[in-house]
Amino acid sequence: MIFAKISSANGVKKTLYCVGHTDVEVWTNSELNWKNNDAARYQQVKFTETAQKYAESKNLSVIHCLPFWIVQYDYTDDEGVTRNVYDSITQIANDTILMVYRDSASAVERLVTEVQNNAENSVFYYIEKNDCNLEIAVQADENTEGDYVTFYEEEKENPGTVTAAISTIKSDLEMYQYRTTFAIHHAIALYEYYLSMEG
Repeated sequence: MIFAKISSANGVKKTLYCVGHTDVEVWTNSELNWKNNDAARYQQVKFTETAQKYAESKNLSVIHCLPFWIVQYDYTDDEGVTRNVYDSITQIANDTILMVYRDSASAVERLVTEVQNNAENSVFYYIEKNDCNLEIAVQADENTEGDYVTFYEEEKENPGTVTAAISTIKSDLEMYQYRTTFAIHHAIALYEYYLSMEG
């Protein structure tokens, strides 16, 4: 959590929250076995609910950052009803970020507009149904998960690829413009690459 001391006109100092960021990526913990653990998925939904309520009680905004494939998973609630994880999170949250880590505009678009394998509905179905905003995040880092998950190589070979891809996605998804924003995640390696090219 980052704080900022701000002086008001009458000299009284107030502490304001400027930025708060916490990664709670429970699916990366192999001990929880998130993808095969109904209880862990339910706990994710309950955590989201608690975080949202806390943020609202403090007059803060919170955005829940999730992998694009979360739409493929269900959990069982306290009443024994099977529910979709992303459906429940978008009912609770005002905003979600989906990490749609692919290296082409068309692949990113498919993952949010079309029904994914093992899913009942598309990402945008839940976004519209539950009146939740979506930030589509693309990856720009050099990573070991494979070439298809990041724009890093494409950007190095053809500078401007990332922004061109976002422009294409933005244009193609214009019907969702009032509920969709975009982000580039992990751009430090590219930033350092461009700095090295200057000097």
